[in-house]
Amino acid sequence: GARLHVVVMSATTDVKRISEFLGDAPVLEVPGRLHPVEVEWSDDAVDPRRLAESAAKAVLRRRGDTPGDILVFLPGTGEIARAEALLAEALPPEEFAVLPLHGDLELKAQMRALEPDPRRRRKVILATNVAESSLTVDGVTMVIDSGFERKLVYDPAAGLSHLNLVKITRASADQRAGRAGRTAPGRALRLWSRFDHRGREEFTVPEILRSELSSLLLGVLDWGSTPEALRWLDAPPVPALAEARTLLRRLGAADEAGRLTQLGRKLARLPVHPRLGAMLVRSAAWGALDRALTVAALLEERSHGSGETAELSERRLSRDGELLKRQLRGLFGAGRETRRSEVSDGVLLAAAFPERVGRRRGEVGSPYRLAGGGAARLVPGDDLERCEFLAVGRLGGGGADAGVIRLASPLTLEELETHFPEAISERRELVFDPDSGKVTAKSVRRFGEVVLAERSAGDVPPEEIASAVIAAARERGLVIPCRTDAAAQRFLERVRFAHRLDPENYPGWEGEAWSEVWSTLASAFPVRTFADLEHLPWCDLLRVELGRALVSRLDREYPVSFAVPRGREVKIDYSQEVPTLAVRIQSLYTLDKHPCVGVRKLPLKLELLSPAGRPVQITSDLPGFWRGSWSLVRKEMKSRYPKHLWPEDPLHPEK
Repeated sequence: GARLHVVVMSATTDVKRISEFLGDAPVLEVPGRLHPVEVEWSDDAVDPRRLAESAAKAVLRRRGDTPGDILVFLPGTGEIARAEALLAEALPPEEFAVLPLHGDLELKAQMRALEPDPRRRRKVILATNVAESSLTVDGVTMVIDSGFERKLVYDPAAGLSHLNLVKITRASADQRAGRAGRTAPGRALRLWSRFDHRGREEFTVPEILRSELSSLLLGVLDWGSTPEALRWLDAPPVPALAEARTLLRRLGAADEAGRLTQLGRKLARLPVHPRLGAMLVRSAAWGALDRALTVAALLEERSHGSGETAELSERRLSRDGELLKRQLRGLFGAGRETRRSEVSDGVLLAAAFPERVGRRRGEVGSPYRLAGGGAARLVPGDDLERCEFLAVGRLGGGGADAGVIRLASPLTLEELETHFPEAISERRELVFDPDSGKVTAKSVRRFGEVVLAERSAGDVPPEEIASAVIAAARERGLVIPCRTDAAAQRFLERVRFAHRLDPENYPGWEGEAWSEVWSTLASAFPVRTFADLEHLPWCDLLRVELGRALVSRLDREYPVSFAVPRGREVKIDYSQEVPTLAVRIQSLYTLDKHPCVGVRKLPLKLELLSPAGRPVQITSDLPGFWRGSWSLVRKEMKSRYPKHLWPEDPLHPEK
C-alpha cells in the first residue's frame, strides 16, 4: 500500500533536534553554495529607520564589484518601495532593471525578478525573506544584506501580535550570503559589524515560545484535541496556554470546561486574531460590520504615539490601514450589511478586549479599575477623563508608561448591559470592615472585576460573619495565633520544627497550608471581629487537631522544656534554626551528656548564662566545654561573682 513520506526542509533551523524528534530520521544535506563567497562588513551602524536609503547607497557604491546581478535583502514592502524609487532614479535604465520581490506580488511580477532580463540588463532585486531560501535566483553574484527582517511578535500592551523590525539570526545571514555563490564566485556585503554579528542569536527562537497562543489553542480545540495531548518539538509554555484559555473564555469562544462554543467555531475559520474575529463576528450580528472593519484596521496599525490623545474615534486610517480594511472585508463577503445600527467604538473595543473594560474609581482624573483586574490611567488632561466607563484598546508598555491608556473609547453602563449580558454576573458578597468590626452583605453586579452596581442584601447569619472575618484576616496576613498567646505559639513552633526533621510523621503547618488549618479551626466559632479570632483557645485547638497520639509523641521527642540536674524545668526555644536552651551555667553542674531532641538526637544549642542572666558562651558540646573552655570561664566568673560556687570539676561540684 501507499506510504506517507514526511520531508522537513529548512536552511536555517537546528536539523539535529528535528531529526531526534522524528525518531532519528535520516538527514540529507544539500549544499546550497556552489562557489566561494567573500563576506564583507560595514563599520558604520545602520539606522533601522533608513534601511532603504542605506541599501540604495550600497548598491550605487558597489555595483561595479561584480559583473552579475545584485540581490538586496530588506525587511518589508515599505523599504523595498523606497529603495526602488531611489535606485530607479539613480541607475541608468538601459543598464539596470530594478525589480521588487516579495510575497504580495502577483506571480507574473515575481517571475520577472527570477528570470533573466529580456533586454539582458543587470538586475537589482529588492527582496524580503522570500528570496532567502525558498526561491532560486540565478545570476546573482552580489548580496547586500540590511540585516533586518519583520517578524510577528506579541505585544502585551496592544493585546495583539504585530510585525516588528528585528535583527536576523546568524544562520539567516549565512543563508542570505550563500545566494551570491550559486552560479559563480560572489560577494556579500553586510550592513552591520562583526561585533554586532557575534551578539546575534544563532537560530531563530521558535515562534511558539515567544508568541501569544490564543490562535494556536483555538485551532487545536477546533481540530478536536488539546495541547497536552499533542507531542511538540517545542512544547507551548504553560503560562502562555493558561492566558490563552482565559482569553478564549472571556471572548465567549470557549466555555468554562474549555470546549469551543458556536462563536469559537466561527473564529477558528477566520485568519485573524481571535480578538479581532470576535469583534467582527459580533459586529456583523449587530449590523455594525463596516465600522468594526475600520476599528480592526486601526488596532492593527502601530502608529499610536504616546503623546497623542487616547480616543480611538478621532483616528484615521493610513494607506496600509485602508488596504487591510479591504482585505478584512473580503473575509465577510463583498455585499452590503443586511441592516445597520449605531454601535459605538466602545462596544466594538469591549468585544475585542473584554478584560480592558474599565470604570473610573472616583472623581475626574482617578485611575480606572479594569475588568481583568489591575488599574489603568489616562494622561492628565485627556478628553476621555470625563468618561466614567472606558473600553481600552491599548495600554502603555513598561516603566513610566506602564498602565497608561493609549487607545480607548467611551462606553456606557447601558451599552454593557445591552451588548454583553452574558458577561455580567450578580452575586451576594460579604464585606468586613475591621475598623467598625461589622460584616455587611451586598448584592453586587459585576463585569469581570468592574463593579456596576451594589445594594444591601439584608442580615448576615453568624457563620457567614465568621467566614468573612476569617477571609479578611487571611487577606491581611494576620498572625494566627498572635504573639500574645505564648503557649499556642510555642506549640506551633514545635510542630513546625518536628515537620522539618520528620516530614513523614508531622504536618507541615506553614505558609498556605497553615492558613488553611487555622481558618478551618476558627470557622467553628462565633467570630465577629479580629479580636475574637485572636483570642480563641488556640493551644487546645491545635492539640486536638494534631491528635492525642501525635501530641504524646511530640511531647516525648520534642519536649517543651529540659529538666536541669537540680530539677528545674527550662523551656526550649524551637523558633530558631536549631532549638536553643538558655540556661545558667550553675544549673548544669553534674550534667555529663549534652541535651538532645528528636529521634535523631539533635544537640540543642546551649546558651550559657551568668548568674545575672547575661550570655557567657554558646556550645553544642557540653562535655567538651567542661573539659576545655570551662577553666577560663570559671576564672572570669569567679572574679565577677565571688559569692557563687565555681568548682574546678563541674561534674563533681561538692568536692
